[in-house]
Amino acid sequence: MASSAPRPTPSSQHEPAHIGLSTLLTYSLPSVGLSFLFVFMIVMYLKFAIEDLGMAASVVGGIFLLSRVWDAVNDPLIGYLSDRTVSRWGRRHSWMLLSAPLILIFSYMAWSPPKELSELGMILWVTVAIFGFYTAFSMFEVPNLALGAELSQRHEDRNRVFGARYGARSIGLLIAFLGGAAILQGASDRLSTASVLIGSIGLFTVILILFSVWRLPPERADYMGRGSRNPISAIRDVWSNPHARLLLFVYFIEYLGVGGVSTMTPFLAEYVLMKPAALPIILGAYAIPVLISIPAWVWLGNRFEKKQAWMAAMILATIGFGGLFFVSEGDVLYASMCLAVAGIGHGCGNVLGQSLKADIIDYDELKTGERKEGSYFAAWNFAHKLGVGLMIGVVGVSLDWAGFVPKVEQTEAVITVMLVLISVLPFLGYVIGIAVFTRFSLTRADHDAIRNDLNQRARQAETSQ
Repeated sequence: MASSAPRPTPSSQHEPAHIGLSTLLTYSLPSVGLSFLFVFMIVMYLKFAIEDLGMAASVVGGIFLLSRVWDAVNDPLIGYLSDRTVSRWGRRHSWMLLSAPLILIFSYMAWSPPKELSELGMILWVTVAIFGFYTAFSMFEVPNLALGAELSQRHEDRNRVFGARYGARSIGLLIAFLGGAAILQGASDRLSTASVLIGSIGLFTVILILFSVWRLPPERADYMGRGSRNPISAIRDVWSNPHARLLLFVYFIEYLGVGGVSTMTPFLAEYVLMKPAALPIILGAYAIPVLISIPAWVWLGNRFEKKQAWMAAMILATIGFGGLFFVSEGDVLYASMCLAVAGIGHGCGNVLGQSLKADIIDYDELKTGERKEGSYFAAWNFAHKLGVGLMIGVVGVSLDWAGFVPKVEQTEAVITVMLVLISVLPFLGYVIGIAVFTRFSLTRADHDAIRNDLNQRARQAETSQ
């Protein structure tokens, strides 16, 4: 296939010797605000919709499930269009700019429905808001991830780029957990509080996106106009790439379990631990280790095979999430310790896993001659959202099935279902993910050979002009 692939366009610019700190910060900053909005939706919205909007758990879960059906079309299309976009702003920057006002509008809409809406009106309002928010999220997330893969071709720089990005996301996570969750949990009027909180964070996120696009260096000229010919061929190339296909499954099965943890944590604090005021503590016990472990994962990824480091991290996450099954009333310290171990392990995939994706995209370029980071990150982003969204749906249906009633002491059956959702399912997800990931075969030496071949091809194209 390589011989029939289009010739790469030689770069008119030399790749910088080292990505500077200012570029890392500018690239990463928008992820602080977007992470807050995204994780707040996952962690707090189901409980908020049940208790404050009066919606049935299964209805809210169903809306999240249906939004994943839309994502199956939306994410690949955004990835493809991002790869094909030609603009003076750049093919990634243009989409990031376009996403900014939509993120603000739909996130605010989700948390601020009019109080006078009928039951059907509330369902329609929330449906439009959730669909719109996840669409706007993809419009930023997919091009931004693709841009991260394009900033450098070097292992160490890619680890630093995605380490910085996930560091920013972890800061947003921490603010959402320690600040946002505590504010909303303790508010007397949670609907009004949510409106002000999300409106403020949404506006802050828009400002960060605008600043990032303004300050980031121009996109690579040699990647412009080299996306796939059509979205179907882009999807086919992603699926036929053995490394990408395996990683897609690992991400899906991992987030299928983790989605239950995120959504169930407020329920864990209030109905299992019987300590609703401890929610920020147990959320912080997860988020803080995630943040402080990032430099360690970057260091390990630079010195060892990324696969080895990630598998060790998966084992840690398996132990941490599995231990949650044994929590009972008052076990705040034990639950926090389990989540801390899980947080250290889970953080690795968002650093070294993203870096591995960039290496896989280089493998695709060698086979096809195209640069379609957008299509690849769209597929992985969809796998992430599909896993989380399915679990939110499963949580909603399971709670209704078990007989959950808000604001009262729960039966043993409901408590057991909660523990299965927050512990057993992520435990099984990681066990399956570890077993599958043992088959991943793209090594650092393989990627070095791929880059040498691509650089030689580019030099030949340049001399032939």
